Formats: sequence, C-alpha cells, structure tokens
Amino acid sequence: MDDSQAPPGTPGWERHRHACEVDQVVAWRKERGREFMVSYLELVEKHRGRKARKRLEDDVRAAWTLRISQQQLQSGNANR
Repeated sequence: MDDSQAPPGTPGWERHRHACEVDQVVAWRKERGREFMVSYLELVEKHRGRKARKRLEDDVRAAWTLRISQQQLQSGNANR
C-alpha cells in the first residue's frame, strides 16, 4: 500500500491498520467476490464516512491491479 494518501501526521499504527485492512479487502475480493467487497465498502462509508471509503477503495484498487499485474508476469515467465 502506498502511504501517499495517508493524511499528514497519520500515526504509524494507523498506517499499519489501514495496510492490513487493504490486504484483507483484497483477499475478500478474491475469496468471496466483488459483491462482498462492495458491501464492506458501503459499511465503511456508513460508519466512517465517504472520505474513508474512498481512501480504502482507491488503495484496494491499486493493490488489486498490482496483484493482477504480478500474476500476469508470473504466468508469462512460466511460459518461457
């Protein structure tokens, strides 16, 4: 996860918590599907606000994209 979206002065423990949450949501996306992930993001918005949802959603999207890219690279290397 990129800390660039973390608000200035965000404590280290909060950055770690957020990174763990991003990893968990990415895992849910793979294991339980997109609908489950979207439901979780809706709960985040309800309880923590739109800004928190957007930050989490953006970081999950970036992590998911990175995961897909890495898988494509690995499968490309396996075919060589």
